Amino acid sequence: MTGTNLIYTIAEHIRNVTKDYKLLAEYQPDKKVSVYEFDIPHGDCETDSYIPYVIISPKLIDLVDRDSIITVAFLIATYSGVKGNDWRDMLSISERIRQFILTTPILAEKYLWRNNFTWQPVSTEQPSPFILGYIESDYTIATPEYIPNYPKVRF
Repeated sequence: MTGTNLIYTIAEHIRNVTKDYKLLAEYQPDKKVSVYEFDIPHGDCETDSYIPYVIISPKLIDLVDRDSIITVAFLIATYSGVKGNDWRDMLSISERIRQFILTTPILAEKYLWRNNFTWQPVSTEQPSPFILGYIESDYTIATPEYIPNYPKVRF
């Protein structure tokens, strides 16, 4: 459940940093970036273009020593009707996510960023005009710490 809460928290922040950002979509000139938690909802494709989008999901949840570490994956997809601008929009969204991660190391007072950020294209040979990017970042979930002779458990 804690991993789920982290994904929803990150998604809300990504919606905020991309709220004024409108991009070209297939058959739509100005579309806001859609942000999805875990997967794309089934009904969206019937009323809207998926792209541009960011899907945020947990890739790995691991217990290391006393810390729970969650690797969060971001899949970014963009569309460009203009050859040569294919990568620009995807890199722009990726940069907004990177800046958010670097400037917000603690989320909801319990998720701590672990100074790990990787970005890569999904493939070097992408089906232009659709471009996909992929980001991974690790977070630690705050765990209670018992201090002897101290009346409370602190986080």
